[in-house]
Amino acid sequence: MTYLDRAIKDGYAIITGPENKQKIIYVTSDNHTENYNDPEEKVRAEFWAELIYEYDYPAHRIKVEVTIPDRVPTDRADIVIFSDDECKKPYAVVEFKRDGVTDAEFLQAIEQGVGNATWVKLRASYVVIIAGATRRVLDFSDDSTGIFERENNIIADLPKAYGKPQAFRFYRGGEYTDVDGKKKKAPDIQPVAREDLITAIKKCHNTLWGGGRLSPPTAFGELCKLIFVKISDEQKPRKKGEPYQFQIKTHEPSSKLAKRINDLYNEQKVKDPEVFTDSIKVDDRVLRTVVSHLEAINLSKTDLDVKGVAFEQFIAEPFNLRGDNTDRDFFEKVANAFYGNDVVLDIEIKTPNFPDRNLLENFIIPTYLLNDKGREKLSDFCNTNNINCHMPRILKIKDFINYAGEKFADISSENHINLLVINWTSTDLSETELFEPTTLLCNPKNGLFRNKDVALKLGISEEALSKISAIFFYILPEGCLLFNDFRYLFATKQYKIIVNPFAKDVSADKIHELTHLAVHFPEELEDERFAFFSLDNRDWDSELREMNNILPAVVQSVCIQELSLFFICSYTNIRNFATQAPWGGFSFQKMIKIFRINKLLTRNVH
Repeated sequence: MTYLDRAIKDGYAIITGPENKQKIIYVTSDNHTENYNDPEEKVRAEFWAELIYEYDYPAHRIKVEVTIPDRVPTDRADIVIFSDDECKKPYAVVEFKRDGVTDAEFLQAIEQGVGNATWVKLRASYVVIIAGATRRVLDFSDDSTGIFERENNIIADLPKAYGKPQAFRFYRGGEYTDVDGKKKKAPDIQPVAREDLITAIKKCHNTLWGGGRLSPPTAFGELCKLIFVKISDEQKPRKKGEPYQFQIKTHEPSSKLAKRINDLYNEQKVKDPEVFTDSIKVDDRVLRTVVSHLEAINLSKTDLDVKGVAFEQFIAEPFNLRGDNTDRDFFEKVANAFYGNDVVLDIEIKTPNFPDRNLLENFIIPTYLLNDKGREKLSDFCNTNNINCHMPRILKIKDFINYAGEKFADISSENHINLLVINWTSTDLSETELFEPTTLLCNPKNGLFRNKDVALKLGISEEALSKISAIFFYILPEGCLLFNDFRYLFATKQYKIIVNPFAKDVSADKIHELTHLAVHFPEELEDERFAFFSLDNRDWDSELREMNNILPAVVQSVCIQELSLFFICSYTNIRNFATQAPWGGFSFQKMIKIFRINKLLTRNVH
């Protein structure tokens, strides 16, 4: 039961009307009525109830929409807590803003709240500004601070029951011991829903970016450092009742907060100096704002799926993430902390840009590599019979494999997976679907993942063969294209994951565990067909018998010659996972249930 549910049960408030036109009546605030379908009103209602049950303020002393005397007629305070039963002496003023407002809008809200609270005829001791999980509380109870102070009078939280401000807002176990040795209630940090986490991450990035203060990739790097510090603090052993360190402390200057956060980060630098080579480079006041966005969230206990989606949607924003090997190690470390496992998943996505030849009829495409004689015979056969002959796109696959081999780090364990993803969506020979690329890799006579000597003679590097764990071929079905949703891909099973038997520490079980998709070794995909046909309705029996006599005899098994004679398509549309993945809120990474992003973050975007 929420605090608002309790308030309604106890008769402090009433919600009436149909679901799409609900009204909330604040009974203890002179029956003041507002539109409950307004998202901001729901936030206010929840905090209003929280003031009653969590902060122990009498319901009849909490008023909503309080007119500020002698100010602009429409100027009202969202909530005012009074210190007397007659509601003549304001104690605290609370202002609300929608979640996700800019830092400038939040600062404007602070000024509005301070202006209302410090007005001579409405002199309040505390000002609270709330925008989702972001909260700022200012203490004006001491006249010595002055009404223009905005930093040294920041406190951790609104005092409870007209008491003194507590040192911190969040404590492990939801309680703390005050200066008198008494146990008191206090909130603990909590896991959050997907949208709340997405909003928090975006707010942090926008604060760090600051409209151009930092470049987007640099801002992202600093955010990753702070996320790592936050998670490290959550996982630090501490007794029940001890405060977390990644939060705002009462009357603590920004410089001291920054030192505390940097000390936490430096602890990790000492433990792992080769990874954490750089310091936190964030202005002290900016750092305070980022802490305010994250302090209430328990990242460690937030569901992995939620974190995966949130982080993935965030990194899909259109900025180029680049980095050297040191950066890759750093992002891997951050991702390990964020996702709570030791899996390393590195992804490269390639897309062959095939020419449009859908109008062509009567074609043959071999699925084995042919020697010179074979290509000549097949070409003559096709010319004689008015058939379009297409050589397999083996060089396309070769170039993709070699490119990925250069980008991937060496496989370190079975938990380290390098996945080459090839979008084989055909625009020229759609009938072949995935038959062409899978047979080129897996046919028993000269498939590249069946015969290492053939792969090497073709020009595939030894390095690439040792680094690529598997190749994921997929074709976007019509549903994906129409509805921008990757679920249609997996529903129609228009994909193949082929394990590379030559890779170090390759584990089909681990790949299956991460993707929840069928995984194949080359020998599981054998097909005795030497070619794929797409022919009209004529009787082709004699011609096919002739071709079946040609192809088996001229299959190239070892020696690859004159590769320039192969049909080669140019490709220009090479895309990285980060730019290609999202479709309609469902991305490749999400749908295959991968909850790690690490090295992906440093991939160049072409």
